[in-house]
Amino acid sequence: MGIHPAPRPRARRLAAIAPFALALAISAPALAKPSASGTLSSAGASRYVLSVKNTGAEPFETFAVAANVTNLVPSPPCENRGTSFVCTGTIAPGASKQVCFNATLGAYESSLQVTVGSGGLANEAIFTTSAGPAVSSCPVGGGGSKWTSARCKGAYKAWRKHHGRANAEARLKESRKLGKEHHCKLPVSALK
Repeated sequence: MGIHPAPRPRARRLAAIAPFALALAISAPALAKPSASGTLSSAGASRYVLSVKNTGAEPFETFAVAANVTNLVPSPPCENRGTSFVCTGTIAPGASKQVCFNATLGAYESSLQVTVGSGGLANEAIFTTSAGPAVSSCPVGGGGSKWTSARCKGAYKAWRKHHGRANAEARLKESRKLGKEHHCKLPVSALK
């Protein structure tokens, strides 16, 4: 008849949690790889329109192209990174987005490789565009969408709540960003 030590409290907690953790790991759905297609259309001398369409069942957050471009529209949400550009913003299943740019593509005038995805390499896919119909000009407006005054104030108020005691320079920078992206004109009294 031996004496058995009482189980340690930590070991009991781990033993109690382990089945739940295993069940969550087994039932957690894996993110599906995105699926997309797109066209590259000429919009005049060295001007192009790239259309990217989500053909999958899940939304994705970004698309990127390795090409040296100028006059990228819309910017934001697209960012020129010198030898590539990246566009952010959710593209829902069945939806599409367009971007315009100037480039000298040479032999690649009808096709580009586009990377789409969300959340890292495991959730990325690459596709090659097909040639789209020529267009007379860029169908995309620049500089983001125009918001109502109430929406501008609401966005700024949410930013202030999230950033707590931001200094005057940070508040002014955010105000200018909203002005550039969404044509917001916040009164000075709102910046306090």
